[in-house]
Amino acid sequence: GTVVAPDMLARVGDFVQQWWWAPILGIGPVVREPVENTRPLTLSGVSDGDTGAKVSKKVINRILQKKRIDEAKTGLENKDSRVRKAAVEVLVKIGGKRAVEPLIKALTHKNWLVCVAAAKALGEIKDKRAVKPLIKALEDNDWNVCVAAAKALGEIKDKRAIKPLMEVLKTDKYSDVRIAAAEALSEIDDEMVVNLLINVLTTSSDTITRVAAAKALGKIGDEEAVPALIVALGDNDRKVRHAAAGALGDIGNPKAVDVLIGALGDKDGLVRIA
Repeated sequence: GTVVAPDMLARVGDFVQQWWWAPILGIGPVVREPVENTRPLTLSGVSDGDTGAKVSKKVINRILQKKRIDEAKTGLENKDSRVRKAAVEVLVKIGGKRAVEPLIKALTHKNWLVCVAAAKALGEIKDKRAVKPLIKALEDNDWNVCVAAAKALGEIKDKRAIKPLMEVLKTDKYSDVRIAAAEALSEIDDEMVVNLLINVLTTSSDTITRVAAAKALGKIGDEEAVPALIVALGDNDRKVRHAAAGALGDIGNPKAVDVLIGALGDKDGLVRIA
């Protein structure tokens, strides 16, 4: 292996202790003993030319490979947000499919921050087992959890989430949750999504909901939405007109060219620059 001096190893230990992983992985202090005659130590994968940060990354990666899931799971309940974030990354990296069940259980934790961390991890893992629990989490009392659940469902892209997400988009009292639901719907490839979003755009009395629907339709890029978006260019609210103009630009249908040129004469500058 490559030779590393004891004082260098000690510095690596200090850096690792301060890293976000440390509280989760249980990395203890490096004991420094007096070094009279420097005796080389072996540390696989590390070279003398590596910077401190690079050495630390290599050491951390080696430690992560050996750790058990339950050790990382405890980090989800840590009061430090940095530790919770690290716990999510650890579970995704070394847990994979094995981490799904404990993360599903964490969705119902009494601390909403833990629930959010779990939802984010499930979204990254993309295991279908998480779909139903995440749909249930859309009903959580904390809007932060609902947002995280919606985003996770968007990442998993399972069609079972379409109707629940649409219901959230139509009825949830928090605008952030409605926006997250619309964004999640735009990630799910299904013709029904386009039709439902068009319905919301043309019938909802809520400005933010109409804006969210228009943006989602633009992201999907289905030309089926063009007529409804053209109509939305005449909406009473400038935010909706702006979103509709942007969506039509994203779709790029020639039918919309004339109306977009007409939008350049809109009384609101926000719409003109869309």
